[in-house]
This record gives sequence, C-alpha cells and structure tokens, in this order.
Amino acid sequence: MAAAQHHRALLDDPVVYRDELTEAQLGYLASPTGQRLVRQAAEQAGFVLEERAEGYLLVEPDGLATDQRFPDDASHPKVAALVPLDHLVAAGAPVTDGELVQRAVVLLERFPSWAKTYRSEDGAARLAADAVDVLCAFKLAARQGGAVRALPAAARFAVATPVLEEV
Repeated sequence: MAAAQHHRALLDDPVVYRDELTEAQLGYLASPTGQRLVRQAAEQAGFVLEERAEGYLLVEPDGLATDQRFPDDASHPKVAALVPLDHLVAAGAPVTDGELVQRAVVLLERFPSWAKTYRSEDGAARLAADAVDVLCAFKLAARQGGAVRALPAAARFAVATPVLEEV
C-alpha cells in the first residue's frame, strides 16, 4: 500500500486499531519513515496523532475538519452515549443490552424534561440502542450478541466520577 493510502485510511477513520491493519500497514507504521510521514500528514491536516498500544487516534483540537463529533450535545443519543460509555469502561467486560436499557431508564427518570422523543413505552430501549450506535460509529464500543463491550479508545472519553447512581 502506498504511503498516501496509509495516510488516507487514518484521516478518513480517526480511530484505527492495530488488529484492523494488515502486516504491510503495520510494518509501514512501525518504520521510521512511515512514522515520520504519518505524523507530518496528521500535523499538516491540523491533527494530533496519538499512538497507543492498541492503535492510532487522530485528534483535531479545533473540531473544524469533521462533520461528526464526540462528545457532542447535538443529539440526544450523543449525550446519552456518555452514560453507557462510562459504565462500559468501568465494567471492563461486556455489558448486557438489558443493563444498558436500565441505565437509560434512570437517565430519563432523572431528567424528565429531556429527550421527549424517547418518552414512550419502548423509549429507554430505543435511547440505549441509539446511544450504542453512536459509540459503535466512533469505534468506542462493539456489539457482541446481546451485549456491548468498550473498545480501547473509549477510555479516552470516560469520566472519573460516575454520572448516574448504580442501578
């Protein structure tokens, strides 16, 4: 794969886990030339490259080069996604969909004027599912059957103090 393709993959998808890369891509990113060129491309695009044991993360401090942000208060699911994110990171193991729905119930009860579109019989389940969709889209979580697990990049966004009391 040419250097431009390595750069494009990282710029198109700002979280790239090592297990998603081919041996050739890993070799390129491990080489001094590859490291230098990827860092230069990130800097020229206005990003900060964070290299972790699990993979690579591009951070754009100004938030200008993306149409999707996380965390973000632009939608109820993006706001709600922070609640299961903290729980998933703290759990350190997959969490059942039912447990995430219960957390959504507590969130909706705690803020009765918020998220009016989720105030139906199945609203908490829809909110939990939509929040997990957000986390999966940002590669912060992954579904495993009837459960969800945090991916390594999730720890970057978790807060130290739990937002909701235990359910």
